[in-house]
Amino acid sequence: MLTQINMQTLGIYTSVWLYNSHDVDSSTRYSNLYFDLDSKDINESYLEANKLIDFLKKKIPEEAIRIYFTGKKGFHIECDAVALGISPGNDLPKVYKFIASDIKKILSLNTLDLSVYDLRRMWRLPGSKHQDTGLYKTLFTFSEFSYGIDFIMNSSKEK
Repeated sequence: MLTQINMQTLGIYTSVWLYNSHDVDSSTRYSNLYFDLDSKDINESYLEANKLIDFLKKKIPEEAIRIYFTGKKGFHIECDAVALGISPGNDLPKVYKFIASDIKKILSLNTLDLSVYDLRRMWRLPGSKHQDTGLYKTLFTFSEFSYGIDFIMNSSKEK
């Protein structure tokens, strides 16, 4: 008998990568380009997320960008791989880290975490509750994100 998982009560993760085989170390990967911005000061993460979003909006269509509050101290920004013209490959973790590192330097982003570009990166699923804070990973529109930290935190209390 199958049991439905209640994502609203658990911190649930998935890999950011799609793989073409069970051999994770040698398989071809595919994923959206992703960014993880974290700080003990959520306001710093928020300001830098806005800086990154403004930069990305000049490069790709807005509909190709997704903004998530992680449920704790930061934000995940994802850019649609198709919109970026990204093809599957074994080197995508290195390519994504190079891109993120370059953007980090260009924009002077202190909260952009470069340690997330590895072969097995786990990512909290949208709608899942953070175990420490009880807040949900929540998707926001550009408009909603512009309402500020209080709105984001309050919107992430319930799903």
